Amino acid sequence: MYNRGKIMTEEERLLIKDWAIALRPKMRIMLNCRRDYKLDPNDTNIPSVIFDIKKKIVEIEKLEGFENEASVGDFIGFISRGGFIHKHIDPNDLDRGLYHVRFNIFITEPQEGFKTYYDGHIVNTTEGSYALCRSGIDYHWTEVNEDTIPRISLSFGYLLPAEKIDDLCKDHKIGIYTHLYPLVNVPREKNEKEEKD
Repeated sequence: MYNRGKIMTEEERLLIKDWAIALRPKMRIMLNCRRDYKLDPNDTNIPSVIFDIKKKIVEIEKLEGFENEASVGDFIGFISRGGFIHKHIDPNDLDRGLYHVRFNIFITEPQEGFKTYYDGHIVNTTEGSYALCRSGIDYHWTEVNEDTIPRISLSFGYLLPAEKIDDLCKDHKIGIYTHLYPLVNVPREKNEKEEKD
């Protein structure tokens, strides 16, 4: 569910994995045994393949001209044993009618006791593939990582209008959206209330 397919070669995946493991001590420490590192295009320490992957997603998903999300930004995440992502919704920009979405790319996936959920649905998080999370609309979270394998993922954020999000989500072979879909038919007041709850 929600898996949009492979986005990198195995060689690229292993390169990013090795870089992330070496980078771990320099990452920002977060709650719940998590770390992250901002993906700034001006940071020469970041392998260029990461930005090549982002370009591929922009081309495949037709995101040219749409706005990058800046408050959370693009990042690489690292969830160690005992770590998890709490249940939450990301901030939107509803004053401008824009919703926060994230393209999450799975570099390594724990095998023991670790599942990812978007709107209560289990996400098929296959290494080397990616998924679209309607992160400003749907609650999303993970179970606790019970494995020695960390969860390493890239996350690229965008602020998109409802019409574009609905267009990205219309292929039911990828996943069926059960909450606030189609988004263009949802009154704005309902979206604002959901964001506050």
